[in-house]
Amino acid sequence: MTIAEITNPPGMFNRMGHWTLLRVLLYAVGIIGPVVLFEWGTHFFVPEAPSPWHTPIRMAANLVGPILALAIYPRLVRRFEGREATELDFRRGALSSLVGLLLGAGLLAASFLTLWVLGVAQFAAGDGLDSVLTGLIVFFCVGVFEEMIMRAIVFRVLEQAAGTTVAIVISSALFGLAHMFNPDATLVSTVQIAIEAGILLALAYAVTRNLWFAIGIHMGWNYAQGNIFGGFVSGTEVPHSLIKTTLTGPIYLTGGPFGLEASIVTLVVCLIAALVLGVMVVRRGEWRPMTRFRFSLP
Repeated sequence: MTIAEITNPPGMFNRMGHWTLLRVLLYAVGIIGPVVLFEWGTHFFVPEAPSPWHTPIRMAANLVGPILALAIYPRLVRRFEGREATELDFRRGALSSLVGLLLGAGLLAASFLTLWVLGVAQFAAGDGLDSVLTGLIVFFCVGVFEEMIMRAIVFRVLEQAAGTTVAIVISSALFGLAHMFNPDATLVSTVQIAIEAGILLALAYAVTRNLWFAIGIHMGWNYAQGNIFGGFVSGTEVPHSLIKTTLTGPIYLTGGPFGLEASIVTLVVCLIAALVLGVMVVRRGEWRPMTRFRFSLP
């Protein structure tokens, strides 16, 4: 025992943080709790629609959620792991976030264009970019929050405990299950989101060891799907889009009312992208070998 440990013994809370599953839980509660409390508190101060102040105040309040998460996470990492949260370093991740935005939008566009070639998708002019800023804010919030929970916490901690393969399997399954209660979700959509998005986004984190690449992909995909092509985003309809896309054909191609995430075309497109990222992870020596599960972490 060192002199520092004698004079400043670690508390029970810090000791709990060394247990793998408890660390995941403490991180998740530490992020989700304050955000939920803030959302609940601001509900009383947002004027009801159709007030002209409803949307701007609602969007401003929404932005506080990811800002809170981005501020809290590094403090949790310092407390439980005694290091700086380099995985959130935006100076290192700014370019990769932009690349991620383009990649996410590109994968979505490739899926829609494939359906157009197959005669399943028809495109028409939409109602413009009335919600361009609103969409960016909404999907930024979604991207930051979901990637922090699923990749920075669940995937990263489980990878330390059991290796990359186990972390991908578990975090991807949980990501699919998290979308199981979305509107019009089915067993197929749940499994496909786990495979196409869960694996792709886990590898996006693994290849850069920086969360902003995965956030960019997540945000670019959702924004392109909803605000550009006018598709359903995981069962949720976006009111305004640049393009109005009509899908007619079998549900295994169109994804049905849940959206393109339930389409076999999207599954193939995302698996191809995941394969490329997976090869990059291996070549960079970032694929951590599978080990016996470590219930306690440094």
